Amino acid sequence: MSYKSILLAGSVCAAGLALTAGAALAGGIAGTVSADYANYSFSGVSGSADSVGGSAAGRIDTGLWGMKLQGNGSYHNISTTGLNANNWNIGADAYWVPGKGRLGLSVGYQGFDVGPSLKITNYGAFAEWWAGSQYTVAGKLGGFSGNYGIDGYYLGGQFKGYATPDLALSGSADYTDFKSSNEIDLTAKAEVLLSETIPVSASGGYRYSEVSGVSGHMNTWFVSLTWYCDENGSDPSLVGRQRSGTLGWAAGFRPVAGLF
Repeated sequence: MSYKSILLAGSVCAAGLALTAGAALAGGIAGTVSADYANYSFSGVSGSADSVGGSAAGRIDTGLWGMKLQGNGSYHNISTTGLNANNWNIGADAYWVPGKGRLGLSVGYQGFDVGPSLKITNYGAFAEWWAGSQYTVAGKLGGFSGNYGIDGYYLGGQFKGYATPDLALSGSADYTDFKSSNEIDLTAKAEVLLSETIPVSASGGYRYSEVSGVSGHMNTWFVSLTWYCDENGSDPSLVGRQRSGTLGWAAGFRPVAGLF
């Protein structure tokens, strides 16, 4: 992991921090800023790869038919012996909150600089259902296309339970079809809000990834810190901030097959 990579990741977080803080002060807007680290290893292969990066998201209420708009951005550097790659993405989402849940559309553009530069555009729809105060069920589906003939579709589901208002446990399954191959990702994650006054959370988890036609599988262990920037005085807990703040898993698209 290079010093330059750490500086770039820190810059993403610092810029996001300033933007979301200013947005929250302006009123009616919520944001999140995250810094994360992941370790990738492959079954049957010695060695591993490391990823360090940051992300930021901001959401605004438009006042038009209850529609909300969100913008996202992230940068990650992936390094291992003989490889140093960059992954970045930008995205936008439009969604509504029809009662107990959220329903919307998403679009994203991302690049993988691994020798040749790979560019992918994704687009899709998602839905979340707040099945009571302790449970959230979510689903998403969409398509993607890019250079080098990349084309396909994706879909996924997630179940999240709140053991306490400040502790979330989730499990998700994602399927990505690349036409000539497909990828399955199974993820388990835990997140705890460290303080409701200074809303910073710590999270960690594990992801199992398998690509058809490739022997073995990939193991990913990850940790992150997230700062929630919003005006949620009515419910400052983790569940309150996640349901009234920015979107998470449901609006995302980042298959690991594109990283290597």
